Amino acid sequence: MDFIEQPRQVTFYWHVWQVNNWLRFDNGRHLGNVLAYVAYELRCAIERCLFELLFFMKECKFTTEEQKKCRTWDGLNSLMNETSPSYKEYQKHVAFTNIATKVMGMQVPQVIPVNIAFLRDSWQRVSNYCHKHLVPEETFDNKEWVENGFAEISKTLAEFERINKGSFGLGRKSSMPQEVRDLYNDFLGDKIDEGQVERSLIIMEPILAKRKYLKGLV
Repeated sequence: MDFIEQPRQVTFYWHVWQVNNWLRFDNGRHLGNVLAYVAYELRCAIERCLFELLFFMKECKFTTEEQKKCRTWDGLNSLMNETSPSYKEYQKHVAFTNIATKVMGMQVPQVIPVNIAFLRDSWQRVSNYCHKHLVPEETFDNKEWVENGFAEISKTLAEFERINKGSFGLGRKSSMPQEVRDLYNDFLGDKIDEGQVERSLIIMEPILAKRKYLKGLV
């Protein structure tokens, strides 16, 4: 139980680490107390993951008003929808980032897109295991309810394990030279595919390197 004595941190990695610590302590016993603590930490992990993702979408710049908005779950999701209106746009941004880092020869793991819709739904489901104390015989004293809770935890944890296999971040659109930004917009608008993006960046790379712009792509 040494992990209980560790100072709390704020990254989603840390919250996931705490979830795994609790599950190791539980050791398959599926204790109701562990379920409550794990659900809380996992919900924190979801909130922090989406907040950090939004921070990258905003190119690491928040206004004071945006910071205040992010203090609530609804505000965080509203700002995320305003910043990247569609999941397709986010996926395209991830793909372009991965192609750019490959062309630049950067030895970093590929960015793995976060399943935003899944995490949002999981937040709602996991929350059910944080507050259901009014009628314990229907919840924490109910073996089936507890088993379902641990199953939900496992599904959500699997998504974080998938995310953690790669990098977490996004390329900065504001630092792209105009021709690269045009290429990105064409890719976003489905005018070109990933193969065309890569071939175009390979052609541009020597010129961009000479202009010392390439370093600012990501």
